[in-house]
Amino acid sequence: MDTPNPDLNLGMFKAYDIRTPAAQLPLALSERLAYAEAQYFREQLGADTVVLCRDARLSGARYLEQGIRIFRELGFTVLAAPQVTSTCQFYDACMRHPEAGGIMYGAPPNPGGDPGQRRLGPAGTRKPTGWGRR
Repeated sequence: MDTPNPDLNLGMFKAYDIRTPAAQLPLALSERLAYAEAQYFREQLGADTVVLCRDARLSGARYLEQGIRIFRELGFTVLAAPQVTSTCQFYDACMRHPEAGGIMYGAPPNPGGDPGQRRLGPAGTRKPTGWGRR
């Protein structure tokens, strides 16, 4: 049995999103998270398309760029909105592409300086079956 990485803040994983102080999600850990999310979307949910966007947080652009790079590298069709996007716009984009999973980087209600995510499974499911700490 694998021992969890002590550097990973397991408390950041909530039912529908991720919430964590910026210092606890450096780019190296967010990269691991993006690879894990891609694997989950493909292997567990059967999605090869992903909607990626960000909110107005300063950290959003770098996490979005990282997500675009990783999902493309793994062969996903990436539908990305590089501009600042509202939560409603994110949900609308996901509903227009029901075959896609979706990630919004920097999701409310996190404090302004903290990164986070809002995630959707294909067909707009807020909490994909089996989603959790694995």
